[in-house]
Amino acid sequence: MRATELVEIAGASASVTVRRGSLAESTPPSEENMVVKVGEKDRAVEFLRRWLQQTALGHLYICDPYFSPTELDLLMLIQSVVPDIEITVLTSRHCQRQRQIQSLYEAYRTGWQNISDQNPPKAEIVVIGLEGSEKSPIHDRSILNEQSGVSLGTSWNSVGLSQDSVIRVLSEREASDLSEHAGQFLLERRREYRGERLHYETVTL
Repeated sequence: MRATELVEIAGASASVTVRRGSLAESTPPSEENMVVKVGEKDRAVEFLRRWLQQTALGHLYICDPYFSPTELDLLMLIQSVVPDIEITVLTSRHCQRQRQIQSLYEAYRTGWQNISDQNPPKAEIVVIGLEGSEKSPIHDRSILNEQSGVSLGTSWNSVGLSQDSVIRVLSEREASDLSEHAGQFLLERRREYRGERLHYETVTL
């Protein structure tokens, strides 16, 4: 009798495990979190489009130390969803040097003209660099507004193209902390960071 009971318990346990597995497989991915695999750029575009429609108001800040003219399609996407929004991009001098950019104005204006016949959005590119390395003091890649934010995980031109990545909607606290940190450089134009002088260049599209 005991052996029979154990068989019945084991069978019930297996049934529960199968049902749980089926439930996990059928549960749709969270709207707050998306794994974007190579070849799925369109899913990333749609994810970001929905987020912009729901939360983008006033001013949008893009922090990406590797932002260059090749990422301007991100601004074109934003413009298509919220045409009147103002955008400020924080990138690094190190990246511009790597891309061998001599004139910021010519590089970004030409970059925009290569992808669109429309007037560019109200956007300012802020290029920041530590005196020694020319790198940005902000390493996270994110898009922020006054109330929310999205972590890109990698540069926009790499999402869905060269490597798998995770796009995640930030919590209110995370977005607030990142906005406060970025504000030191975007708004206050802080002159030093960890003992090193900071240099700024800006270009308006």
